[in-house]
Amino acid sequence: MLKEVLKQKFPQLGNLRVRDIRVDKPFKKVYCVLSFPEGEQPDENLRPQLRQTVAQQMPQGYRCEVSFVTDRFTDRSLAMLVADVIKKKYPVLSLPKEKISAKVQDRTAVVRLFVTENARRNMETADFPSLLRQFFEEYTCYDVQVSLEEDKLGERADVAEQEKLVRLAVNKELLKPQRYFDVTDVQKYIGKLIQSKPMYISDVRSPMENCVVCGRISEKQLRAAKNNAVLKICKFTLTDGSDASLPCVMFVRFQIEDVNVIKQTTDKSDAEALTISRKQKLANDKKMKMLSFLTDGTEVLVRGKVVYSSFSQGLEMQVYDVCKCRIAPLSLQPKLQKRAPAQYVLVQPQQISEYRQLSFTGWEEKPSLLSGRHFVALYANVTGYNVTKDKVFSLCGVRIKDGHMTEMFHTLVMPEIELSEGQLKDADATVKQIMLSPTITEVIADLYKFVGDAVLVGADLPLLLQLLNYYAAPIGYSFANRTTSQTEMLSRLFENSTLDARPTYSQLKEVAKVLKVTVPQTASAKDNAIALARCMTSLARFAK
Repeated sequence: MLKEVLKQKFPQLGNLRVRDIRVDKPFKKVYCVLSFPEGEQPDENLRPQLRQTVAQQMPQGYRCEVSFVTDRFTDRSLAMLVADVIKKKYPVLSLPKEKISAKVQDRTAVVRLFVTENARRNMETADFPSLLRQFFEEYTCYDVQVSLEEDKLGERADVAEQEKLVRLAVNKELLKPQRYFDVTDVQKYIGKLIQSKPMYISDVRSPMENCVVCGRISEKQLRAAKNNAVLKICKFTLTDGSDASLPCVMFVRFQIEDVNVIKQTTDKSDAEALTISRKQKLANDKKMKMLSFLTDGTEVLVRGKVVYSSFSQGLEMQVYDVCKCRIAPLSLQPKLQKRAPAQYVLVQPQQISEYRQLSFTGWEEKPSLLSGRHFVALYANVTGYNVTKDKVFSLCGVRIKDGHMTEMFHTLVMPEIELSEGQLKDADATVKQIMLSPTITEVIADLYKFVGDAVLVGADLPLLLQLLNYYAAPIGYSFANRTTSQTEMLSRLFENSTLDARPTYSQLKEVAKVLKVTVPQTASAKDNAIALARCMTSLARFAK
């Protein structure tokens, strides 16, 4: 209505546009924005007339505020406006800003939307380009043309992203604990018969809705609930062949035996109430007898829900079903050992290229001390080496083949605990980077593939491998590589080299200084692994 009135009253302003009308009901105020092309701005005499005309069209009791803007766009501002309009008016068809291109020349503009083939079909069916053109006809005096173009690069990226998501989903399923105990002579005892295989208690590291474990009972307790006379609480600790234990609690509800209570609650006669009381007493005696037979040392198979106990500050199982069984000795249990995955899932190794000029006049290369050998310089930033408490928050390995650095495997690891400022500084990372990183369980398969059969070189490797195997064993991987300490490796290389210097081999800074190798002065796993690899490859060239 307002647009038509303005066109009729001011026909000389053909490029006038009512860009925006906003109503503030609580304050009874209307905000109106009028736009004009650059060079066609109304003079000071015409502006009051425009304001008065707009005010006359307002509802009674409302005040009006009119502002004037210049109708001018650049390539960037028009592209951002298109993205904003699509996001607000057509959220189903919203596009990222980098998929929108705009070219402005004089009073014409061409907008190109790069979309997938399916999105293009949907937009054409909905006549989306025409809707967008109609909007801009009322919004600006620019002649805006809208075209849809197929985004082939985006489609390839989408396909690659979908393939990655599929691999991640498969990988997540494969990362579930897969070690199980073999049990025989399973007999139904309390609740239902359990037909699932029991997992290792040491692999139960988080709450689980449905968990089956086996083991020997110890520290059994049976007592009545404080506020419920018919409820018994049976507590015991279950220990299996993995030398791990899990507190278990089982709630058993008994029947009411009191004749008077039965008469009051059921309106039965004395004889009927007495009969019910006797039946329920027999059932209670049977339950109590079964609970009393669960003695320390009994081998059982249990199913239940693993929850976090705020009282004990640890995991405990709420038991639903108990079966008696015989557990095969640990030596006869099946060994879970998987092959390295066919491809990397989360962490792709980076290729390393070496360029060396051996001489200005000719080429001469001595045999390397590491010729024909395969090493991986492996370092990690950890909170400690207690496998049940400490965490890894950064990993790096550098492959050395035939005396040359070829690949680097590096990733930050989300430790699922809060890190101190010093630990973040050691890893050369921020809290946000750590939080967006994969967990150690998720990168184990990629690390196992990268390491292969190489000899590992580094510091505290036996303790580090023990920590890695704690997370790798449940999913079927085992780091059984031969290891060499950093000190031993550098000592051996110096003894077989032509160098006379003998620095402190445990100090990479001193070794690097002798070899004139530049190494970063940080404690991160990445810098340490690269420094060791550079020292090894540089030192190996000084063969006797």
